[in-house]
Amino acid sequence: MVVTGKEVPEWLPSVLRVVGRAREIEDFIAREDRMEFEVYPVPSKGVFLEMLRRLKKRGYICALRKADGSSRLYVLKVQRPRRGSVSLSLGLLAATVLSTFLAGRYLLFGSVGMGILFSVAITVMLGSHELAHMVAARRHGIRTSLPLFIPFPSTLGTMGAIIEMRELPPSRDAMVEIGSAGPIAGFAVATVFLAVGLALSSPGEGRLYLTPLLLTCLRRVLGLPPSLDLHPFAYAGWVMLVVTLLNLMPLGQLDGGHIARAILGPERHFHLTRLLSLALFLTGFLFPELPFWAWGLLAFILFSREHPGPLDDVSPPGRGAKVRATLCLFISILCLPIPSW
Repeated sequence: MVVTGKEVPEWLPSVLRVVGRAREIEDFIAREDRMEFEVYPVPSKGVFLEMLRRLKKRGYICALRKADGSSRLYVLKVQRPRRGSVSLSLGLLAATVLSTFLAGRYLLFGSVGMGILFSVAITVMLGSHELAHMVAARRHGIRTSLPLFIPFPSTLGTMGAIIEMRELPPSRDAMVEIGSAGPIAGFAVATVFLAVGLALSSPGEGRLYLTPLLLTCLRRVLGLPPSLDLHPFAYAGWVMLVVTLLNLMPLGQLDGGHIARAILGPERHFHLTRLLSLALFLTGFLFPELPFWAWGLLAFILFSREHPGPLDDVSPPGRGAKVRATLCLFISILCLPIPSW
């Protein structure tokens, strides 16, 4: 047992009581800002979560990692995260509603009514995606910001939306739940808008550049011709399916990356990220008209380090996490583009 520093940190006894109550401490190192424990046996999921809950009340978090062939428990002092700005979230939402309306009005459909419908659809779908992430995160005690929409002067009027997670997920199960909640909710809402929009679309000369499998299936179920002038609801639904496909790729810290990291572990996920990024980039030589090469290049640059993982990175994911991961794989298949309408 080693305690570094000239004096024993004043916070040491309270941390020792929490950890010692849960597991037998074989050895530990205490520093000014953290402690490292060898405990026996390795804490189960339930024991770790209870320990985390008790430590959070005292201003600390704990993390379980494999190191040098053994499992180690780290306890760190954390600062309370700052509160997000409600006015900023509302301001960005208002700006995104305006920018998507202008895109629908002037760049896509040419009428005020159609612009409003497009803005409503795209905002509701993006909002449902991010709100699902937020609800799932807060269910696991993770503080988050409100959804932050990103207005952008482009054909769509937006670059999407994000939420800021201010803590790591407590477990691999939680990571899968949080990562999958957004795509599942966004896909469900997009399917409704897409089905209604297709039913309201009229025969015309319009053809889509990338046609997801789900869109083709719905078109055939509804008995619609291959060429359609898409209603704004259908067009927004198509956009959301493409966004969902890109977001579910198992890369870095995308939603699909969170899921893959929890299922595969750190090393295998990092290697998958690098290989898939390279493969996507190489598609540019075969299919330069598809956007996947740019996505691969961006992922290769941005995700050059391993995903940090959850706090408990030792306990394996449970059955529920694997079911959610399988569902997201099925959603990805439905969002895949196929050669023709």
